[in-house]
Amino acid sequence: MNIDLAAALRGDPTSNLRLEPFDILSINEVQLWEKPAEINLRGQVRFAGKYTIQPGETLKSVLERAGGLTKYAFADGAVYTRKELRDREQKQLDMLAAKMQNDITFVALEGAAANQSQAGTSLQVGSRS
Repeated sequence: MNIDLAAALRGDPTSNLRLEPFDILSINEVQLWEKPAEINLRGQVRFAGKYTIQPGETLKSVLERAGGLTKYAFADGAVYTRKELRDREQKQLDMLAAKMQNDITFVALEGAAANQSQAGTSLQVGSRS
């Protein structure tokens, strides 16, 4: 059955039903009832700044709303960044740096071990003379 939630919240006894065990109350969400997404255009854009975007909107349509690129724009040099991608790239860079540090440490330890074994051989050769 459908109920008037606003009336129930006001305390209307006909809408403020008593809930029983195993009752299910489903409240539908209002479409697009969230903070609108934004894109920040910077650089050689006629009207740079933040623009609200709609689901499915393209970069081209936002650039058109921003008046397009200026005559000084170098479109082939444009850089598109997204925070989640930037964060993922940074995480991968951190992991790569840690792996490289481990590899360098391993090679340094191998080199030290090789030098110690060669030093022992040199001592043996020197003591036989």
